[in-house]
Amino acid sequence: MQWDLIPVLEEVHDAHVVYIDLAVDLEVDPSVSIPLALRDEVRVFDGFVMRVARGLGLTNIRLGGLEMAVEQAQSTYSKRTFGLLQTLARACKRPLVIVLDEVQLCQQSDPARRALASLTRSAVRLNRDGLVVRVLATGSHAHKLRKLVANKQEAFYSAHVRALPRLGDDFVDWVRTRLAPRCRPDADLMVRGFDTLLHRPLELMDVCDALRDTGARSQSAADQVYQLLVDERATEGREQLIARMRTLSALELALVRVMAETGPRFAPHLMWCKQRTAALIEVMQGVPPGSPPSTAEIDVALDGLANKEIIWRGLGFAFEEQRYAPWILAMNPATDFQVEFDESSAMPGERPGLTVPVLLS
Repeated sequence: MQWDLIPVLEEVHDAHVVYIDLAVDLEVDPSVSIPLALRDEVRVFDGFVMRVARGLGLTNIRLGGLEMAVEQAQSTYSKRTFGLLQTLARACKRPLVIVLDEVQLCQQSDPARRALASLTRSAVRLNRDGLVVRVLATGSHAHKLRKLVANKQEAFYSAHVRALPRLGDDFVDWVRTRLAPRCRPDADLMVRGFDTLLHRPLELMDVCDALRDTGARSQSAADQVYQLLVDERATEGREQLIARMRTLSALELALVRVMAETGPRFAPHLMWCKQRTAALIEVMQGVPPGSPPSTAEIDVALDGLANKEIIWRGLGFAFEEQRYAPWILAMNPATDFQVEFDESSAMPGERPGLTVPVLLS
């Protein structure tokens, strides 16, 4: 986006681009970061005009076609998205493109959802008024993005979701050329490492930055260190997932296994899925067959998985990270998913193992 798309928008289409990365500071809600970014961009145009106005002793100025008193212009801009977007579109005097990166983060709170909807609807209204305003949103979680176009309450209702082309060998070669010749790993090795990192550009660049810091002075040393860094990066997330899985109940653990096995067909409330879940609990605990969990128990478990950021519940179910599924499938439920169950402590009629902590070997 920053190296290819935005330059095309600016140079070929003469657009004024406002890039807002919602993942830069995850502690700031998008309902705050979006208006602040727009206000900061308005001030880029406002600063020069205000300095001239004060220098000439003017009492009124025109900013982007809007006439106002100098004192009014100096005051804080309205927090209303429409006013900010309108002022910015008029001030830049060319097509305005708001680029939102990791837009799925807007689903983390009701204020963020409202801010995103206000932004897109303001853009639609301004286009009807003759201004050219576009909102382009991207994200790394296709399942969450599809929810944004699903119904008329969503910010991008009826918009198109398109997959951006995956970065490939040319990108890896570009990153490789940024390294000093003495510490450049083998080209094919770098491509394989990028595959291991699931084609995530920032992770590859972080690995290369770390490689540069090690001070490797030969290709053989660079190859060895690069592979170690890639392996370390690839397993870091797996260890974090395993740590989370140690906090799961047997039912939660069985559900994530079934979800990894079935993929898009995952339907936890259907009987076949309940039976598979119950069978996994039996394998993990080594207890006699029990009745399948109820719909209510499954819903509680799914909410728990969502709260622990292992899965996401939207139009369906998806793992928070696409790499979770192969990691979970690589584990053996009979050995890696070892769950202790003290039958003597169970209440009469209690199903075995639905709330017992998981112990991973």
